[in-house]
Amino acid sequence: MLVPTGTATIYFNDWPEHRIWTDPTDRSTWGVPVARFVRKAGIFQSADDGYSGTMISSAELVSSIPFSLNGQTFDFRNLIPNGITCYVAGVGDAETGTCVAIGDGM
Repeated sequence: MLVPTGTATIYFNDWPEHRIWTDPTDRSTWGVPVARFVRKAGIFQSADDGYSGTMISSAELVSSIPFSLNGQTFDFRNLIPNGITCYVAGVGDAETGTCVAIGDGM
């Protein structure tokens, strides 16, 4: 199956215990958006009509702002400037995966 392009935003919140977890559409308590990625289209490989399968996709970092955590300043532009590649496996509604930084080709 073709997985279309999409976006992902990483939020930072000094007080995550105040986040409302029951409504994923209400982002007012999620914190400050500190990074935004655009995922390229990919292929979800499945032998059972999409119930389970795997996907590999890359996402470009398109915006980033610095944020502070425990007295240190971080910026995704410095941490993963070339974006990420994610490896995802899923069964039914459950999925797991990992993402790694894209290198600079050197």
